[in-house]
Amino acid sequence: MQVQGPPASAAEVLAARTRTAALHVAAVHRQARRLEEPRLWSTRTRRILKDGRTARRGRSVRATSAGLRTLGRRP
Repeated sequence: MQVQGPPASAAEVLAARTRTAALHVAAVHRQARRLEEPRLWSTRTRRILKDGRTARRGRSVRATSAGLRTLGRRP
């Protein structure tokens, strides 16, 4: 999810709460000694975190830090 403007701060809070809830679900599955579910939920939380970073950054770190070309775009 990418939101710009005044609601952007609300979107960050919503993403953080969603991630916290998903981590809680993973912990519950881990306590129940289920094997696959904690891994799935942890992967989902990692994706939420990475998507948020990507949205804030706006473009490739490689392009920004090194001035290198990205696929189809100029840095």
